[in-house]
Amino acid sequence: MFEEYAVMGKENVTTNEILKGVTSFPVVALGGTLIGIVYGLMTGFLTKFTHRVLSIEPLFIFVLAYLSFLNAELFHMSGVLA
Repeated sequence: MFEEYAVMGKENVTTNEILKGVTSFPVVALGGTLIGIVYGLMTGFLTKFTHRVLSIEPLFIFVLAYLSFLNAELFHMSGVLA
């Protein structure tokens, strides 16, 4: 977004663009966190039933954590926070 502002030039940046830039940060941060919470709950639910097959439990944890990251990046949210 900052690169777009640099291309536009300082004189062409309006208040509307500044508000879009300021509001996009909380949306991206909270959206990524929400996606991470949903995948965390899903991971907890799935690992609840793996007490007989303990070797698959780490697989669920790593795969769902990576899917959380990919899903957040797909929707242009923070994958790091997810």
